[in-house]
Amino acid sequence: DDLNIGDRLLFTLNNGQTKDIVDSIMDELIVNNSVVKDNIDVVDEWKNALRSHRAFGNLTYGDLKKEFKNAGKEISSQAIRAWIEKDSHIVGPKNADAFVAIGEVTKSQEIIKDPNKYQKATAFIRSTRREILKLIQKAIVADYNKQEIVSDLNLEGILDKIRDITVIKELDQLKEVEPFDVLMYRANRPLED
Repeated sequence: DDLNIGDRLLFTLNNGQTKDIVDSIMDELIVNNSVVKDNIDVVDEWKNALRSHRAFGNLTYGDLKKEFKNAGKEISSQAIRAWIEKDSHIVGPKNADAFVAIGEVTKSQEIIKDPNKYQKATAFIRSTRREILKLIQKAIVADYNKQEIVSDLNLEGILDKIRDITVIKELDQLKEVEPFDVLMYRANRPLED
């Protein structure tokens, strides 16, 4: 569709508060949904194995990177950190072969025996987090349009947080410009004067 002066564009801020809302909903799901709980337990199992291995060996992320390389898997130290840091929202690797390497590095026979179990649980949690983000988007639009928000989740108390991360801008002018590159973090964001 074409944009016109007077149209309103809705933006969500991508910040720590957005992640807190996702975590709040995820925490509720863990309590109220046995499938989510079972999968998060499997994810926590491999993450805790890797955290413990790092702590007991007094290893840096660079040391872990070398151990993964010795296990036949090239993984950056930043990726490993993102997987296991408590404040990170990166769920984990996507491929089962990465879990084979995690099992070998941590010497976890459980992980080595069934890497697909860990890969599937990690994929499930990643997908669930994406679904929560989609739900937040739907809630923002429904709230703006004064429509009822239909969800199996209890959104009471979360809607105020959702409103806090929403910015609505009205187009007051349109200009045609030549195509240009935009940094990723600036794309789809309102620009202030």
